[in-house]
Amino acid sequence: MTILGFGNIGQCVGKFLKPYGCVITGIKRTLVKGPDYFEDGDRVLTVDKISEVLETTDHLVLVLPGGVETQGLLTYELLSKLPANSYVYNVGRGVETQGLLTYELLSKRQPIISFLCCLEG
Repeated sequence: MTILGFGNIGQCVGKFLKPYGCVITGIKRTLVKGPDYFEDGDRVLTVDKISEVLETTDHLVLVLPGGVETQGLLTYELLSKLPANSYVYNVGRGVETQGLLTYELLSKRQPIISFLCCLEG
């Protein structure tokens, strides 16, 4: 389980998922110590490692805030690194400018990928 956007909300998502046996990789702009619920195998990495992490990600949870910091963060090339059987969940406000690009990629993948979107308004 990779959580892109591992701030307060991303860490809450991880804490919720941990009892279900998930191994958590949190991705942040700055390196921080893992939260108290982390176990062996869980880790926090910086965003420059995202390309490597996506290659082995089975579930990607996007918990990105909106704003210039997240614009263009996830590209077609990066999302293409996800395994074919992975799932993507968008529960944040970031990457909205990449919506069409994301849809284009995810709509071509099999099996069907869950994509939940948080819209403004």
